[in-house]
Amino acid sequence: MKKEASTVLEHTGPEAIAAALRTFSVDDVEDRARAELKEGKKSKRGGAIKLMRYAHGLRRNKIEPSDYLIKRVPVIPPKFRPFNVVGNSFVAGDANELYKDLFEVRDAHKELVSELGQEAAGDSTLNLYDATKAVHGFASPVQPKTKSRGVSGFLKKVTGSQAKYGFFQRRLLSKPVDSSGRGIIGIDPELHLDEIGVPEEMGWKLYQPYIHRRLVRSGIRSTDAAVAIRDKTDVAKKAMELEAKERPVIYSRAPAWHKFNVTAAYPTFVQGDTIMINPLVTSGHNADFDGDAMNIQVPSLPEAVDDAKNKLLPSQMLFSIRKRNEVIPKPAHEFVLGLYSAQKKPADNAFSFATEKDALKAIKSGQIDLNDEIIIGRP
Repeated sequence: MKKEASTVLEHTGPEAIAAALRTFSVDDVEDRARAELKEGKKSKRGGAIKLMRYAHGLRRNKIEPSDYLIKRVPVIPPKFRPFNVVGNSFVAGDANELYKDLFEVRDAHKELVSELGQEAAGDSTLNLYDATKAVHGFASPVQPKTKSRGVSGFLKKVTGSQAKYGFFQRRLLSKPVDSSGRGIIGIDPELHLDEIGVPEEMGWKLYQPYIHRRLVRSGIRSTDAAVAIRDKTDVAKKAMELEAKERPVIYSRAPAWHKFNVTAAYPTFVQGDTIMINPLVTSGHNADFDGDAMNIQVPSLPEAVDDAKNKLLPSQMLFSIRKRNEVIPKPAHEFVLGLYSAQKKPADNAFSFATEKDALKAIKSGQIDLNDEIIIGRP
């Protein structure tokens, strides 16, 4: 693998690295790895296996060790590095800024070399090297202004600072988060078994893409549909209500250990920030109302919507999986008291009211007993 040292020492800097890489081939790398494996030393075995894999990778891709040296920086097409205009501000984009820095450093390096020679351009060569690394994403930007804005190179964009912030995670795996919501739960006995009270503001965010699609399909331009959703117009709200009737949400309370803790329901949009649930489903979710929170997801695929309608509604899974004769959403507490009161003998007193509002006013004032009969809407 070795050639005469004079061949390498004739060069300095990147030329020396290039000359050194040309002194051996893929076969030389593989022979070295095989020789270390034959020695049988455990301390060298791990490194030798990695070196063997490296040699196989080079051969599979038909490249030589010297090909790893970057001599020219490719410039990707403009459509993959677009700029943006936010208000009166021009945002060039990370790739464009890093390319600009690299061009400026390259031009300054050429000028310095032409004036003082290569021997005096050591720091400039290192700066050019760092600018090239920044474009590829192996280092931070060389210009202070670019670095202060948090600009990052291509590899950094793909991998991210952490796994959950990488390009693949954010653009593909994290996409369903756009149709998810979370909030504190409350109780609303007026809801039907298969209904859930979703805060209206949360509903706009959860159903936004589906509202937009419905409006566009009705003949509204895409830009006008986006404006209608932003302004929460009556047309957009009607579209949201129609989507809610066709696309139930799936709600759960962690940790979900059985099927009764992951249920679906048709949303009714309520004011405030609290998610309202029917009291009959609280046992399945092991829920109480001292600050417990629930997650809500809107199914996207037709198969998921079909499962929500036909498998996950509480009315579709009434019976326990342990005791087939036991019902999970069964009445308790106030419901039992109401059923007991309704089955008692007819009330001695009956009161008639024109509207429900008048009846509630009478109840709150104490004029009517719990067991009295109330008639609304009759003279």
